[in-house]
Amino acid sequence: MSKEFNGIFPVIVSGLAQKITTEQSLDEETVLRRLYASKLYALLEQEDTGVWQFSVSYLYEKYKEEIETGQITFPD
Repeated sequence: MSKEFNGIFPVIVSGLAQKITTEQSLDEETVLRRLYASKLYALLEQEDTGVWQFSVSYLYEKYKEEIETGQITFPD
């Protein structure tokens, strides 16, 4: 894992969890449990996917997409 990934990954996950908490009015424990179980998180924690390079706002939209449809689509 690169130093960049190791440094930014916790920041991205924390920001995403905070955005989900705020936008969906859920408690932090519920948000973290759901986020860690998501397909998005599985992609986020893999450096080679590059998903960790997207903004928190974009990742939140992808999280909502997964919750609503069960799928996640990314641009080519």
